[in-house]
Formats: sequence, structure tokens, C-alpha cells
Amino acid sequence: MPHAPVLDDERRDDRLALRAMLQEITEGINRRDWDSLTPWLDRDVQVTMIDCATLRGPEALMDYVESKLERFGSVLIGFTVDPSLAAPAVFHGETAIVALQSADRFHFRNGRDLTVQSTYSAAMVRKESGWKLVALHAGVNAFANPISDQKQLWLTGGMVVAGLAGLLVGSIVGAGRGQGRARERGAAPGGESGSGRAYVRQFGRGREQ
Repeated sequence: MPHAPVLDDERRDDRLALRAMLQEITEGINRRDWDSLTPWLDRDVQVTMIDCATLRGPEALMDYVESKLERFGSVLIGFTVDPSLAAPAVFHGETAIVALQSADRFHFRNGRDLTVQSTYSAAMVRKESGWKLVALHAGVNAFANPISDQKQLWLTGGMVVAGLAGLLVGSIVGAGRGQGRARERGAAPGGESGSGRAYVRQFGRGREQ
């Protein structure tokens, strides 16, 4: 995805350094070289993933990645990211706030692939050893993304099946009730049919005459 243009201002060198940092992190993620990410992470880094899991520290982040990707029976077998700067970084002294956009591709163990358009808000701090990532928050559009769209399809399909089942059951019950009412109309309280009642009335009148 294309980056926002580099502003030609007094922080130009910092802006270029942040872009180089983002490039190194992206390449490390996409080749699954997790150790290469460590130099860019602050020891107290805090990361909130798109599943709302909040991770504190590099060790927790690596354990999360391993649980989703590396362990037997994990949900994913791979993923790649393609982040870019959505807007020029905003500097507050030695802290930079960066807005990122990314096409994240997830490869599931069940054979499905999904591409999710993600957004990230990142905070970097310049220390003696260079720029460090101290916070990252990931997000997706809750109302328009492949995961929620798939769930909506499942929900809609379930509603259709439930509706068809309801119609089927209703027709069966309705037919049974209709037959029952027809039998009730044709039977006397004592179990006699309508023709039987007419015979009794006629026979009775003949005896009275």
C-alpha cells in the first residue's frame, strides 16, 4: 500500500528513520523472523491485536504469535502484512504518533484465506539506541470485513433454514388441526356420526306419530 508523502520539514530525518523501521518490522513479520523484531520493541511495549488481546512486553507478544501460528492445532498457518503510513507522523518531542493502514492476509489451517483491511495506531519513542515501538493498537471495521461478512452469511443461512423449518412444521400442524376439526364436526358428543344423529331424530319422530 502506498505511503503518505514525506514532509520536508525539520523532522524529515526522523520521518525517514520511522519508515525504515516500519520496513524492517514488515519484512521480519512476513518472513516469520520473530527475533528480528526484538531490537525495535521497547521492553514495556503494549500491543492490542485485532481480536482485542492486549499483550504487554516482547515475551507476551512472541507467545501470542506462537499460539496463533506455530503450535500444533493453531488457528493459522501463516499471515502477511502490508502496512503503510496513512498520514504523516505527528511528533510530540521525542514521541511519534503514527497512523497505519494495512492489507493483512490470514491463511487458516482449514484452507481458507482472508484479507482484512486493518488500521493501526502506533506510538514510537526515540531513545539512546534509536526509535522503539512502545504501543500499537490494531483495529478493523466491525461492520464491513470478511470475518463479520462470513458470520452474517452463516446467520442469514441459519435464519432461512429456521424459517423453512417453521413453515414446514406449521403446515404439518395446521393440516393436523384441520383434519381434527373436520372429524369433530362429523362426530356427535357420544361418538355418533352426523348421519347417525339424523337417523335417531327421524326414528324418534316416527314413534311419536
